Parts: sequence; structure tokens; C-alpha cells
Amino acid sequence: MREIFGTPEAILAQKWWVLLLWGVFALIFGILALAWPLITLEVLIILFGAFVLVTGIFALISAVGHMERGRRVLLILQGVAGIAVGVIAFTWPGITAIVLVLLIGAWALIIGILEIIGAFGLPAGSSGKGLMVLSGALAVVFGVLVLVISLVNPLLGLLTVVLIVGIYAIIRGITLFALAFFARKSRQLA
Repeated sequence: MREIFGTPEAILAQKWWVLLLWGVFALIFGILALAWPLITLEVLIILFGAFVLVTGIFALISAVGHMERGRRVLLILQGVAGIAVGVIAFTWPGITAIVLVLLIGAWALIIGILEIIGAFGLPAGSSGKGLMVLSGALAVVFGVLVLVISLVNPLLGLLTVVLIVGIYAIIRGITLFALAFFARKSRQLA
């Protein structure tokens, strides 16, 4: 099967542009979140909903072509989680700050764990493996921070969460850029 469809690393190299677009979207979201730290909850819900919805779509696009069942399933789960949380955010725009913070924290925690698991599914020595683990670990740390802040003081912590969301999105965007360039480079070498 690998001879016909290629290795996960080869598939990643073919889809480097998806990672690049994903990174651009994450950077734009992060910059907007930092530029407007006192934005209303409704605008934050719209930005967050769009971010996780598009992230979910990019994960599903990345799943297409992955013949390795385990990695494909993880990408599909990431995509479904992103789309589901995005739809929830748009369906109930009057959601409270507590629920939004919990959604953000839970989503980041799930995505981070799935990325770490997915990274260990890549062959040993894969150029993007370390970046995938780093991206997943950042998501887990971010999710835990958001959940802790929401439990300690949800209303006062909302501004802090907005800043953490912005910083996290920028770091995630940078790691996705790096992963896209590694994937593109490995494609050129092949």
C-alpha cells in the first residue's frame, strides 16, 4: 500500500500548502486577538468560531489522501472537533464567558493530545515529527491554562484568556509555517 499511496511524510510533503494556509489563518487570528484585547464577548465568539471551524476544515482536507488509517482517523477527529465547536459557538452567540472559556480549553486540550499521538505515528526520523509534538504540547499547555483560569476567576480571567488565545494562535501559526516549509523541502528533495 505504501508503494502506491506513499508514506505519511510524502503525503505531508504533498499537502504542505494546507499547513501554510493553516498557519496564516492562525497568525491572523492571533494578531487580531492581541490587537483587540477588550473586544466584546460576541466578537470573540465569532473570531473563535471561525478559527476552530476553519481549523477543522483544514484538518479534514489534510485527512484526504492519508492511507495510514491511524493518522487519517486522528485528522478526521481533529476536523470534527473543530467544526463541532465552531458550530456551537455560532449557534449560541449569547454564550457566557465561562462556557466559552471551557470550550476553548477543552478544544485545545483535545487537539493537542491528538497531535502528539499523530506525531508518534510518523516514522522515526521524520523531519516534522518534533514540530508536531511541539505544536501538540503547546496546545495541551494552552488548554490546561485556559481551564485553570476559567475555574479560578472566569469573568476576570476572560481578558487573560483573550491574550493567551492570541499568543497561542501566533505560536501555533509559526510552528505550522515551519512544518509546511519542512514538508515542502522534503518534497523538493524527493
